[in-house]
Amino acid sequence: MLLSGPLVAGIGAFTATRERRRKLEYLRVLSARHPAAGPAAELTAVVLWALVGYAIVTAAVLVTTASNSGWGSPHLLWLATGAGGLALHAVLGYLVGRLWPRVWVAPAIAVLTYLLATAIQGQPNAGYYFLSTVTTRPADAFHTLNSALFAGQLAWYVGLAASLVLLWAAGLTARGRGHLLAASGLAVAVTATGASSVYGSETRALIDKRTPVEYRCTPAQPTVCVHPVFRPGLPELAAAFARLDRRTRGTPLEFDRVEQRPYRLLSRFPSEARVFAVDDLGAGYVTRALTSYVSHQLDSRSPRCQSPPPGGDNEQAAKRDWLTSVQLNQVVVSWLTETRTGALGIPAVARSADWFGTLSESEKRTWLAEHFQRFATCQLDPADFRGRTA
Repeated sequence: MLLSGPLVAGIGAFTATRERRRKLEYLRVLSARHPAAGPAAELTAVVLWALVGYAIVTAAVLVTTASNSGWGSPHLLWLATGAGGLALHAVLGYLVGRLWPRVWVAPAIAVLTYLLATAIQGQPNAGYYFLSTVTTRPADAFHTLNSALFAGQLAWYVGLAASLVLLWAAGLTARGRGHLLAASGLAVAVTATGASSVYGSETRALIDKRTPVEYRCTPAQPTVCVHPVFRPGLPELAAAFARLDRRTRGTPLEFDRVEQRPYRLLSRFPSEARVFAVDDLGAGYVTRALTSYVSHQLDSRSPRCQSPPPGGDNEQAAKRDWLTSVQLNQVVVSWLTETRTGALGIPAVARSADWFGTLSESEKRTWLAEHFQRFATCQLDPADFRGRTA
């Protein structure tokens, strides 16, 4: 809409100036038809062609999405709101072209509508933001679109377009002016209703936060729950978390149930929450899910896991100790998530990794239970990787 809207507005203005450019005004004046009949036919053509283009693009997107989707359905009110916004662009462009039938009007209205939409995009918290025909928000599968907002926007777009057309037609001639003004009054009422709805506290959000997610879960323990759109990946996720469960049983990392959450919200959950994040089912999604679960237990517990502590006069030594702890943590995380440990540039870490690799699964689990606090706060050092576990 950011590009198609201004384009349609420019085409509408160009069409409206055709009569003046070709000096055909006298035909409309001498015609027995209503003075607004010719312009109304032009405006209808502009709106219909814009909507046909919108329908073609929408159909292409829907077909592509449906062929790769296993859940959900098109949000018809959202699609209708987009069509209403595009029609409003066509009407605005055409009427401006009618009022100022100059050659420069078409490119000017296209540029101005684009600049206006771009400016409003930079004010997402402004009260008028959702009155614009171009509104965007980052969204994911956990979001439910706000139908109340779309209904208000659709009433605002369609009502405003109809009001402008009817008032302009009433100004052309006295013939049927009373009926046109009455209809325009009704359209203004619809416009006001839509605008007030968009400004309402319950609707001024693109996302409806009141709709809970209906998770799809595995029947066996440990229970793994995902958003329905990620259901095709549930078997592999369940198998991977079952293996992780065997490694963490008897440690603070153990779990009976884990639930998927979006990455953007993961940091809001306490470290005790059994949650993981995966935003797509692309290559490596199982590893990303396991890593997010384990890392969540670390990131929310200690700032040391995020950046080195201030070292004062001995900053280089403090940074070296921090890097050692981070790499030792990675050794443990790699075991838990079934990934390969990256390059270990610190000899003490490499020796610790070799020692840890000699332990059995049972011994590693016992070691994790004994050293979990240091692991969770990124305070491991090579001394923790010596001797044998009980």
